[in-house]
Amino acid sequence: MRVIELLPRAFLFEYTGPSEGVQVRLSFRPNPAFTPAGYEARIVHALGGTLLVNQRLKRLVEMDGRLKERVDFGYGILGHVENGETFEIRRERLSEAHWKTDLVEVHIQGKELLFKNVTKDERESRSDFRPVPQDISLAEAKVLLDQAANTRQEALLGSGRP
Repeated sequence: MRVIELLPRAFLFEYTGPSEGVQVRLSFRPNPAFTPAGYEARIVHALGGTLLVNQRLKRLVEMDGRLKERVDFGYGILGHVENGETFEIRRERLSEAHWKTDLVEVHIQGKELLFKNVTKDERESRSDFRPVPQDISLAEAKVLLDQAANTRQEALLGSGRP
């Protein structure tokens, strides 16, 4: 969420082609007038990539990017993040008012304090979103979660995967 809040200030945007129905594709690159505050903002500011936006609803649908340059912290002594690292975020519309992130994929490598390697290779995919009653109790919610976990475990066992 913090990354999305930085988007309007940290980047310059440009249309990359014709609209795809109600969706428009934009490219983004660092805004030289933006001064990042903090490590996270410095990494975000070094990104470039593309966005897919639902222009009617003004909602982010997809975002993927690549680190355009190495980012050093404390002149590289405290650490750095390597050039070329990637990320992808995808959001799914569930209803008129609700969107959920269904994919977050991050691949980052760097060093901390010159010696410690830092690697983050993460892919989190979510699916099968379903509404639950607004007046659901914690006990009822636990039963639903347990049922979903058991169904998933049975599917994994049936597929031969651990």
